[in-house]
Amino acid sequence: TEKKENENGTTPIKDRNTGNADGLKNWMFFDDTSFGKCRYELNYRQSDKTVYMNYINTDPMKVAFIEPVKKQKQLVQAIFVDCGDHFLAYFVCEVDSMKLPGIKDQIEDSMVSRIEALRDWLVDQYKNN
Repeated sequence: TEKKENENGTTPIKDRNTGNADGLKNWMFFDDTSFGKCRYELNYRQSDKTVYMNYINTDPMKVAFIEPVKKQKQLVQAIFVDCGDHFLAYFVCEVDSMKLPGIKDQIEDSMVSRIEALRDWLVDQYKNN
């Protein structure tokens, strides 16, 4: 997973984990083993102790020539609350996909992996700051 400076950018940028993220927009590129290459738009909102982020697919998610998830039909949202010596995180993933036998489980497994990767990234950021 790489963050980019704009939707069609090719130069990776570092994660910004300091300062205020309110109104920040980035783009992310996934090369997923299940669904291939896909771009996402990330949006952030921040208040004193809370950060909200969401990302939505700007490309369809594909399995071979089939597009089980059309563009803008997968939304991942997360809220992080700074509680002082720990943080509270809430994640949700919404997917409007084709109902194809065999692909449903693949989509669910992929979405769980995305949430786990987001959680792991957050824990790493928290430990390193």
